[in-house]
Amino acid sequence: MYIDPRGVAGEHVYDVAVLSIRVAQAYAGAEVVAIAADIAGVAEERLRAWVQVASAARV
Repeated sequence: MYIDPRGVAGEHVYDVAVLSIRVAQAYAGAEVVAIAADIAGVAEERLRAWVQVASAARV
């Protein structure tokens, strides 16, 4: 797991989305989502959708 050390079952792309949000805060301007999608082997469009969900959940 990328974020969840307890290994709770769920959508693994959500974990990549949370990681992307945290990295993007440190590296403003970098195309973090595209890079994270490539490294994690997930679809960029799906990751972008989960980034929106994860961002909304942190409001």
